[in-house]
Amino acid sequence: MFISIPSLRTKAFKEFAALIIIIIFLSSCASLKKLEQNLPKEGLPNFDGFIIPILSPVELKYWPSCIDFQVSTIEMTELSDLDICKLFFIGQPISRIACENDVDKCGDNVQITRETKATSGNINVIHSGKNLVWNIKTLRVTIEDREWKPSLPINDICVLSDCHGRVREIEISFPALEKAEAPDIPKPGTKRYKKAVKLFKQSLLPLPEKPVMTGDALCSFSLSAIVGEMLAFWGEIDGQNILPTLEDSRQTLRYEVKGWSYINDRKVLVADLDFSGTMKIEGETMNVQNVGFVLLDATSGHIMLREHLSHIRYGKSQFKVWQKTVSQIRGIK
Repeated sequence: MFISIPSLRTKAFKEFAALIIIIIFLSSCASLKKLEQNLPKEGLPNFDGFIIPILSPVELKYWPSCIDFQVSTIEMTELSDLDICKLFFIGQPISRIACENDVDKCGDNVQITRETKATSGNINVIHSGKNLVWNIKTLRVTIEDREWKPSLPINDICVLSDCHGRVREIEISFPALEKAEAPDIPKPGTKRYKKAVKLFKQSLLPLPEKPVMTGDALCSFSLSAIVGEMLAFWGEIDGQNILPTLEDSRQTLRYEVKGWSYINDRKVLVADLDFSGTMKIEGETMNVQNVGFVLLDATSGHIMLREHLSHIRYGKSQFKVWQKTVSQIRGIK
């Protein structure tokens, strides 16, 4: 047969889903009945604290800080082999037909999975002229009940950005993996390394360059550009640049500023995200929905708490992720 569908699912669709999570925080608050029994007890992400409207525009910037972070994730998937053929071989009709023929022989199976993850580490941000240097270390990873806490950082990321978090340069190393002589460590200049750079580059939340008040956008993302980049990045052939056909090319994901509040005696800016959109990919409709919120420390600009619930539906497949990021700011320089 042309290709092993289970192997393809592991290698490709997982990367596809991870990229969606990090780049666009796609989440949903509808059509969740089939999976809702697996949701965290907290239910849908919703900040229910008191909020004071921002009536006078305020400027947001990142400041040098020391931060401990923890990210908890629950992933739930229902993946169809046929859907994977369409997405993995987008723009490659011959390979796609071969993959679909393989599915016809084996049957269009839908596999259901659920996985919990947690990562933790620290961030040290310092001034570098008018820019900021971020040193981000992941120190511990837990998948289900299996914890890995090596003596060296799992990854060590150095990011140069402006004061609003827009990335100028980025370098990544994997000290613990290198010490363990793990195979296939992403090396600079390789496709795997470029993929890792894109993932981490998009993980910083960009702050607006202009002052904001209640009702303004904290940040916004073009769905067309993001999904197009995602598919080109995820595709089988290097250098692909294929854009999906959107029902509405003006669709954007937007964190909207709500106002001030307090968490753990710290003043925070509250912004939320509520998005639903569709696009056509290989003749099939992909539904993208989102709900979530973020709390930014008023003094340093850094994330104190962020929760979002993501839901993507495509053909017989759906991918859903609940993610919570908690940060403790140990010092502001």
